[in-house]
Amino acid sequence: MILRFASLDKIIAFSLMSFVCFSFFSISLTQISCGIGGLAWMAKCYLTRSWGEQVFPLKIPFFLFVLACLVAVIGAVDFSGSYKSLKRLLEILIFFWVINCIESEEQREKLSLLLIVSATLSTLTAFYTSWETGITIGARA
Repeated sequence: MILRFASLDKIIAFSLMSFVCFSFFSISLTQISCGIGGLAWMAKCYLTRSWGEQVFPLKIPFFLFVLACLVAVIGAVDFSGSYKSLKRLLEILIFFWVINCIESEEQREKLSLLLIVSATLSTLTAFYTSWETGITIGARA
């Protein structure tokens, strides 16, 4: 049983790192990392029965935001076009996933450093691309 949780912890840690690394470069890989990490987190919470220990800060503001989005979609002139935007509400779950999966100060510092390095590489890549090809709509970073 302990081995199963250790492997889930490794999956969660790897998905957090890949989520941070890919967030500036690939939306698809970021979503895959988040999905795998979120499923591993939920599996760990289910197996350890630790749902009550999870932290959900800002739950009232998020709940009110979700309620406002639902009211806006229900009252929209074009309901069929506006309900598709509700899938973006799933992005709120990323916030809760990250908050509950970062377990130590050291892990938070590593993820912060990784985020800074990833953002720097993304920026340098964009500068290089715009230097070589110019700034155009077809060759945007």
